[in-house]
Amino acid sequence: MIPLIKFVTAGLTLALLAACHAQPRDADLVAPAASVASAAPPAAKRTKADDEMIGLAMTGIDHLPDHVSIQEFSVNGSSGAAAGKGGRQVCCVMVPRKWRPGLKATIRWGVLNWRDWTGDEYETTVEIEPYGPLLDIFYVHFLPDGTVRAVVSDRGPRSSTYSGPHVPIPQKYPWKQYGPKDRPTTCVDHTVAPAAPCKD
Repeated sequence: MIPLIKFVTAGLTLALLAACHAQPRDADLVAPAASVASAAPPAAKRTKADDEMIGLAMTGIDHLPDHVSIQEFSVNGSSGAAAGKGGRQVCCVMVPRKWRPGLKATIRWGVLNWRDWTGDEYETTVEIEPYGPLLDIFYVHFLPDGTVRAVVSDRGPRSSTYSGPHVPIPQKYPWKQYGPKDRPTTCVDHTVAPAAPCKD
């Protein structure tokens, strides 16, 4: 029995080697690269439905230090109210149903320094980051380094699959911690929070 097993094994090995070294017929040859390319499906073209504008709720995420806050912000002229931890949403900002390269938004915001009673307003134009078909909320992130990011997502910033920045969102109440008990009434700061007094 042992010689027969050796013989069968040797026969299979020889057959496999022969198959590997067999010369391909013309019909077995790989198609030229041009033929392969022509067989690929064409890139999807944008349609009117892709460019349809839809309104999304927006919310601002304040990543700034604990003594400052975003008192007011807007996206393309639509007010987003105050930025915070992302729980409060305001309607609406308009975006195309389908993302396209070069899509931008103009963001305006005011920062109030509650510790020093100073503030300023800023404006920038940023690229809206790529988004998929599941549209939900327009997030505006105000990052500690002064930059701003615009993210459209059906996932929140605390989700591990969120496509935006994963930067800590401080739990802060500067108006309680730094707000003076007797606020001066003669000096008014020029920020978007007109009731905030200037530093003497």
